[in-house]
Amino acid sequence: MMVEGFSEDGAAVRLPVPELLSELSGGAHEVFDEAVDGGEWLTDSDLVGQIRGLQIMAGSAQAAQVVRIAQFAARTLVDTDTGLQRVDRGVGFVDEFASDTLAPLLGMSHGPAATRVRTSAKLAADLPRTLAALAAGDLDLFRAQVIAESWPRPVMTSARRWRRRSTRGRTRRRPAGSVRASARSSPTSILTPCGSARPGRALSGS
Repeated sequence: MMVEGFSEDGAAVRLPVPELLSELSGGAHEVFDEAVDGGEWLTDSDLVGQIRGLQIMAGSAQAAQVVRIAQFAARTLVDTDTGLQRVDRGVGFVDEFASDTLAPLLGMSHGPAATRVRTSAKLAADLPRTLAALAAGDLDLFRAQVIAESWPRPVMTSARRWRRRSTRGRTRRRPAGSVRASARSSPTSILTPCGSARPGRALSGS
């Protein structure tokens, strides 16, 4: 099985799906075909067992995809002394162009894909119990994403990093009196948004 993707230098290529995932996908298609065709007669308890088993299987696959999405989104291009280099910022960081790449792979338009990437980063970085409940089939993906969307800490994106760097100088030049007045009127107004980015590391082979 092959999918459209990108090489390390950004060129569009066709990439193979790992053998394990190809086998799992093939098995899932067989289960689907058997369910649609009817197959042999199943008792109520057999049907319930299949429904629960499929819920766990789907949840595990979705949770694994959430982690992989977060890992991909954490990789960004950094301009170094030797040129552009791919760097892993750690799950919780979201590169501003990650959703552009992942949207067609997820069968989504840009907006929903951007939301999916953002919630995946939050689940993987900050909500391990929610992610575990999804993997166990005790929580569906929609509710997991709702929980992630309500999580108060924003993800750190490359765009947000750029805006903070560009405004940091202006913030420093504010008179001390105005900062104190701002703090009295709204204590949260001088707080820097807390991102979940971790120290970056260069990707091997880059």
